[in-house]
Amino acid sequence: MVLWAMLFVVFTIPNTAHAYSGDYSEVTIANATMIAVLFMTLYMFTRFIYFAKFNAEKLEMEVNDFKETPDALFRMIFCVYLLCFVIVAAGFYGRGYSLFNSTWTQTLDMPQTSIEIMAGKIMVAFSGIGFACLCKKKYLCFIIAFGIYVFCALYSKSRYNLLGFVTPFIIYFLFNKNNKKVAIGISAGVILVFSVFVFQQIRWLGDISLLPKVGIGEILKRSVDYMRRGEGELGLVKAYYYFVEHNNNFPKFGLALGYMRLALLFVPTSIAKFKPRDFAIDMYKEWKHIDNPRGTMHPTLFGDTFANFGFMSFMMGIVYGILVSFIDEIIKVTKDPTMRCMKVSMVCTLFILIGRGATYNAIFNYIVGALALDIIYAVYKIWRRASEDTVYQRSK
Repeated sequence: MVLWAMLFVVFTIPNTAHAYSGDYSEVTIANATMIAVLFMTLYMFTRFIYFAKFNAEKLEMEVNDFKETPDALFRMIFCVYLLCFVIVAAGFYGRGYSLFNSTWTQTLDMPQTSIEIMAGKIMVAFSGIGFACLCKKKYLCFIIAFGIYVFCALYSKSRYNLLGFVTPFIIYFLFNKNNKKVAIGISAGVILVFSVFVFQQIRWLGDISLLPKVGIGEILKRSVDYMRRGEGELGLVKAYYYFVEHNNNFPKFGLALGYMRLALLFVPTSIAKFKPRDFAIDMYKEWKHIDNPRGTMHPTLFGDTFANFGFMSFMMGIVYGILVSFIDEIIKVTKDPTMRCMKVSMVCTLFILIGRGATYNAIFNYIVGALALDIIYAVYKIWRRASEDTVYQRSK
C-alpha cells in the first residue's frame, strides 16, 4: 500500500496532468503509461498468488500488544539507538558544525568515519521506536526519541529522514477499524507529503537560522507554488518521459547497471573494480547534461526500471511483487510488537524510496537497520538463556 501511495504521488497524479496538458507528445505519454500499467498488472498478479497461497494477514498494530515486549529487550534497542545518536552528534559537533548554521551541502561534505556513517543509518532506521515508547508509556524515552528525530532532520536536512518516526502513527490510524481514525491517518499522510515539500524549501534557504527572516508564510507559499509547477517529487516523471522519448539512446542505459550494482550491494568498490557506479549519477548526467558525481536522478520506479531494462522493464513487476511479498513474510514472522513496529517503519521508508526510484539506497538502508535489530534480538536471546541457566544452577 505504501509503495502504491508513493507511486500515486510521483507518477499517477503528474502523469494524468501531463496527459491532459499536452506538453508531451501523445506517443511518449502512451508508451510511459503502457509500461507502468503492464508493470502494475504483473505486480498485482504476483501479489494475488502470494495472498492466495500464503494466507497473508492484514497488518494491525494494537497499543496493548506492546506490553508483550520484555523491558530488557526494549532497553537494549533503545540503548543502541541512543548510542548511535551520541556517536553521530559527537562527530557533528566535534567538527565545529551547528544545527542552525550549517547548510545541507556542508553536512553532505562533512568527513565521517565508517562507524559514524553506520551509526547514522541505524539512528534513522530505529526512529520508529518513538511509537513503541508511547505505547509502552515510557514517556521520557518518547521525548528523547522525538528529540533525536528533530536532531536527525536538522542535522541531515534530508526529507526522507522525516518518515521513520511518523509512519508507525499513520499506519496505526490507517489500518484501524474505526473510520474516524482511518480519516486521521489519511489526513496525516497528506500532511506528511506536503511537509516533504516544505522541508525542501527550508533546506534551500541554506542554514535554518534564516527561517525567521524569510517567515513560515513565505515558505508555505513557495512550497505550494513549487507543487503547482509540478516540480520536486511531482516532477520526477519528466525524466522518465525524457528517457522514453529518446528510447534509452544514452551511454550505459539499458544494461541493467543499477541492478548489477544492487547484486554487489555489500561488495566494496575497492575490492570489485568492475562494480558499476551509482546508475542514478548516469541518469542525472543525461537528464541535466552535467557529469556531476554528486548529482543523482531518481525518475520514479517505472523510470528507473525503464532506464535499466528498456521496454521490457514491465517484467520487473514480477520481481517487485516477489520482493514486497518477501518483506511481508519478514514482518509476519517478527512476533515481538516493538520489533515489528520498527520494521514496519523501516519498510515504509523503503517503499517510499523505491517508489521514487532510489532502489539501491532504499534496500541498503533497510538491510542495515533490519540486520542491526535482529542482532540485538539475538544478543537478547543469548543473554536471557544465560540468565535462566544461572538461576537454574543457583536453585539446585
